[in-house]
Amino acid sequence: MKWQIITLMAAGTMLALPAHAGQDGCSAGSYSVIVAPDHSTLSILFDKFQLDSVAAGPAATQSKVCTISYPLNLPANMSLGVYKVDYRGFAKLARTQEASLAVQYGLQPQANQHGRVFRRKVNGVHDGDYFFTENIGAGQMK
Repeated sequence: MKWQIITLMAAGTMLALPAHAGQDGCSAGSYSVIVAPDHSTLSILFDKFQLDSVAAGPAATQSKVCTISYPLNLPANMSLGVYKVDYRGFAKLARTQEASLAVQYGLQPQANQHGRVFRRKVNGVHDGDYFFTENIGAGQMK
């Protein structure tokens, strides 16, 4: 069994504006966008983004896609940089199972040309949290 979780994100903010979501993994109330009071960080928390192998059958590959667009409204003479992204979650996998996380994100309007892709796998046997960090270096700027 192979699980595949794909999250496509275009995110960033200075002011809290509404997020727009689509695909089958982002139903209403399944995620939250949290902005730190000093606007230094943006967190997208997925409360109900999950796959269950019980209903899928032994050889099935499941996938779920969630697309989130979060508008930027930067004050004049300000820019935004993305330097580090953390991915956290929980996986319960049998010996023959694996979970794949694939995240694509970018800052508009050039997100399609200059977006980033981050991929990691969690292999079974695993019953616990996972944590991945992507250090971007010079960062993506808007």
